[in-house]
Amino acid sequence: MQRNLAGFLRRILYQAINHHEEFAKTVFEERLRTHIHLGPDLAWRDPWTEVKLQRLLLRLLNEAHKCMRVTLFIDGLDEYEGNPHDTLALLDRIRGSCMSLKLCISSRPWTEFQAKLSHDPKLKMHELNGSDIDRYVDDQISSHLCYTSGIITRVVRDAGRVSSNRLTNQHVHI
Repeated sequence: MQRNLAGFLRRILYQAINHHEEFAKTVFEERLRTHIHLGPDLAWRDPWTEVKLQRLLLRLLNEAHKCMRVTLFIDGLDEYEGNPHDTLALLDRIRGSCMSLKLCISSRPWTEFQAKLSHDPKLKMHELNGSDIDRYVDDQISSHLCYTSGIITRVVRDAGRVSSNRLTNQHVHI
């Protein structure tokens, strides 16, 4: 559901309303008017399009920032289906919706994202947790008696930490 922007938007709206029920009126007011205008038999035919979901999210963020600080954590930005430029345009609209909004985004270093987000502060997780990855790989491989310590060194060195990241990602979501 979250691999496309519409699913991403639905998830954020759901989480916001789930934690702050007072925003349900803001989000559903337009939908309720549509339901009243079209009647219950036709209202279901008016889909929750990506454009409508974006408008609802921006309205919700505009309301929320009046009474609280808002931070959105977006994991795996590069995993969304569709055009990366559409994703970045959505982020621009979200950022522009309120100045106090904070975004924390994780992504592979795709060219489009690097170019657009290069001026923003960043952390390179693989540079911060290298020793933890080494230790995890060592523990995982050492638990199998048929492996020697030489293979651990080769796996970490030759794979450029790619293999260790794959092992780590089974348990740690970065």
